[in-house]
Amino acid sequence: MRPDSKPQLSEPLGPSLVFIYFMIGFVLGMAFTMIALSFARPYLPLEAGWARALVFAPFLVGGVFGKRVAGFGARETLPLSSALGRALGARR
Repeated sequence: MRPDSKPQLSEPLGPSLVFIYFMIGFVLGMAFTMIALSFARPYLPLEAGWARALVFAPFLVGGVFGKRVAGFGARETLPLSSALGRALGARR
């Protein structure tokens, strides 16, 4: 493999692997959002309605990130580590 080429899988991803990519992205996005909200909790006005709505933020962020990981993995037939890097914007 040339150093300037991206690693790719030899076959397209099947639906089960796309689902696994989505779930790994979903769990990672959800976990990091929950950690961020745990650190931000002392600074949030908990009586405000928008602050209570933040309970659903991990689901939203996890879903979007999981869709991004699965999309990059399926569209470009990337291995999981490369798909995660692309979804984070760390790799091109």
